[in-house]
Amino acid sequence: MFLALPFLGGCGLGTPSCSDSTVQGLVTDITKRQLLAVQYPKILVDALELELSAIRTNTEITEIHKCACAAKLTNTAHPQDKSIQIAYTAQYTDDNRVYVEVANWVHAAVLLHDKTIEE
Repeated sequence: MFLALPFLGGCGLGTPSCSDSTVQGLVTDITKRQLLAVQYPKILVDALELELSAIRTNTEITEIHKCACAAKLTNTAHPQDKSIQIAYTAQYTDDNRVYVEVANWVHAAVLLHDKTIEE
């Protein structure tokens, strides 16, 4: 899945950084949206507090303003839970938006914390 957000800047934008706060926010938003799209309970997905760490740039293609990234994704609401490795790309579009694709969001399901829902 992908998502694009406007990024204020001119025509001479370089490659987005894997650790840029906009990029990180899009990665966590996409992950949550995909978990909802495959029918994980909204109450569990909403409880996720996802955070990226150990962010790495694997490849940078300056001609097309794109980088391939990897990071550790953790649910900080329950840090004792397992973290996963996640891969994503970030690229500027022609209209200066940040375009992000998350490759292995499906593994984020292990970060969902089981809890009893009281009614």
